[in-house]
Amino acid sequence: MRVLIVGAGAVGQVYGRHLEKAGWDVNYFVREKYAAEAREGYWVYPLNETKQAVRFAGFGVFTAVEEVLASSFDQVWLCVPQNALMGEWLGPFLEACGGAKVVNTVPGLETTSRLKGLVGDGRVLSAMIGFIAWQAPLPGEQIEPPGIMYWFPPGAPSPFSGPDAGRTVAALKAGGLPAKKVSSVASQSGRGSAVLLSTVAALEACGWSFEDFRAGEGSDWASACSKQAVAVAGAYMGQRSGPLAIFATPWLLRMLTTVGPCVVPFDLETYIAYHFDKVGAQTRLALESWIRLGHQHELPVDAIEAMLARLRDVPAADG
Repeated sequence: MRVLIVGAGAVGQVYGRHLEKAGWDVNYFVREKYAAEAREGYWVYPLNETKQAVRFAGFGVFTAVEEVLASSFDQVWLCVPQNALMGEWLGPFLEACGGAKVVNTVPGLETTSRLKGLVGDGRVLSAMIGFIAWQAPLPGEQIEPPGIMYWFPPGAPSPFSGPDAGRTVAALKAGGLPAKKVSSVASQSGRGSAVLLSTVAALEACGWSFEDFRAGEGSDWASACSKQAVAVAGAYMGQRSGPLAIFATPWLLRMLTTVGPCVVPFDLETYIAYHFDKVGAQTRLALESWIRLGHQHELPVDAIEAMLARLRDVPAADG
């Protein structure tokens, strides 16, 4: 299988490395200013394998739509922030990819619908990222050489659904990345993202401080926003809200920010601040989407609107 991965950030590098380990022909589509670095290869830190840097290289690099048009790919993986997919470039780019299947790793209720509108239902695979990856070193750390560090949490394989899902999952597992085929990624990711990004928004409003999140009103904000966002996601997908909204209670969210740092092999608070500050525009897009869809389905969104208002005075990174 020949794949083209759009975006060589943390997510793109992790998926690409493990597809390459499975014997797939991996290629990246990057901006021209990043091409030289990509052609030299990357340093990665696969924490489930080793704490040492591992070289990831040998893949192809594309920088222009004309190059893509002159080539042929079986799959195109979208591994960029959600706001990057809102640009006008996406339609012409996907057209240049011919009949390749499109693997969407980008969260967002309306993202998959947009992709299906561009290329058709039968060409879109949906994925939910089941690992944690970031550009190391984090602030305050000393790591040489710099590179992408990543970790697979136990019992959390990346789910895939849609055409080619079985073949894709088999390749990732053969390459050492935990993955599984499910009937619908949307039913899991839509509501899961509602809880995650509501909590992230509250943490951002609290200055990324776990302590302030627990001691102040942050957990209450996150819980109220989560419950409304989960309801919106369920209505959009034509499904009941399910148990996630029930478990997004303030006390549980406070407990997670207490226990979480003790069970991961890195500084969780620093990671969340570093990563989600970079993709702050994506968080705001999610809030705006829930508000818009909530109004369409005549659901309450006052807690989501209040969360968005809290973030208006917090500058969002471009991502």
